[in-house]
Amino acid sequence: MDRDGDVPPKQTLACMDIANKGDAPETVLADVKGYEISLERKKLLVAKGEDFLIFDSDAKASTLADPKTLTKAKIDMSKWTIVTNPRVEYHELLLDAWRLERDYFYDRNMHGLDWKQLRDRYLPLVDRVSDREELNDVIAQMVSELSALHIFVWGGDARKPADQVDIATLGAVLQRDEKAGGYVVQHVYLHDPDLPNQAPPLRNPILS
Repeated sequence: MDRDGDVPPKQTLACMDIANKGDAPETVLADVKGYEISLERKKLLVAKGEDFLIFDSDAKASTLADPKTLTKAKIDMSKWTIVTNPRVEYHELLLDAWRLERDYFYDRNMHGLDWKQLRDRYLPLVDRVSDREELNDVIAQMVSELSALHIFVWGGDARKPADQVDIATLGAVLQRDEKAGGYVVQHVYLHDPDLPNQAPPLRNPILS
């Protein structure tokens, strides 16, 4: 697995002879997101890029190096339709969080709280939730009843519209100069020198 700053890590699917005679692992397929082996151990499902591939679990790297093999292994999902019910999923997510605390919280007495009663109190609030961030807020309120440190709620499927465009900025204070027919840069905001890739455009050495 390779890591380079903010770039997502690259994962490689590799295999090794179970005899473990000192041979180095053999790369089967590079740049994969994940994989699953079928219960009978005969087939392998691999997520690579935006595609899913299925091939024999004992496939060799030399076989998978052929582009035709990967094309045949690709699952055609062009006609797939997946229907989801966010309201039902949100209920399940809150109940999952509730169960995790019930089963793994260090105090079996749940700090003296009636944990089932709290579940019944917060579950109806899910009907008023409109997105994952709001669901996280409800879950956070529920677990905060335990008054325990190191319980965090974050992440999830925060979807954004396909046409969303981030607001652009030069990272500076500009003043209109009518005589010059343009703008004067009065101040360029500072940035973290350890994160040069996040520097505002006007901090570019070429423009300085």
